[in-house]
Amino acid sequence: MNEISLPFSTWIIPTLLGAASVMLVTIAIAFFTRRKRRDPFRRRWINTGIYLTFVFSVAVLAASSFSAILSEGKMEHDALMIHVAASGLFVCLLFVVALTYLPRGETTRKVWWWEKWNIWGLVVSGLIASVTMLLSMLPLLDSDQLGQTLHWHRLAGLATVIFLLQHLAATLIGWLGWR
Repeated sequence: MNEISLPFSTWIIPTLLGAASVMLVTIAIAFFTRRKRRDPFRRRWINTGIYLTFVFSVAVLAASSFSAILSEGKMEHDALMIHVAASGLFVCLLFVVALTYLPRGETTRKVWWWEKWNIWGLVVSGLIASVTMLLSMLPLLDSDQLGQTLHWHRLAGLATVIFLLQHLAATLIGWLGWR
């Protein structure tokens, strides 16, 4: 199988620590350079509930996959079942979050560029993670191609978690009225 020489489990912790560091630096920069907004935008409660449910689904997916890969080197048994169960919620809510947060046409709210970039990255990486597993369910790929699809699914899942952390920080900064 043609994979990158480093095992995926060695990438998880440094990548997530790097993403958390960038998130904390972003929050610190936004806090120290904050501007008062005249009319802080407040999302309706249903949008907030959908977004928090989406965050929960990504957290369940990340916890089930990363913990199994770090402890056993692969996903199987309960971790795989939890992951598959949460993926349905993730795919449905990814569509709703894309409709809710992606900029379309004229908006009444000025959106911070960091929030825009991260929601686009979140939606694209989430779509790649979803499509790779949906593609692997079809009888189109041989064993080596399935292994490559799994590898791309893992990388897209890791990117989804990173973009979600960054978007969560940017959204929090927006909700606080700092940008």
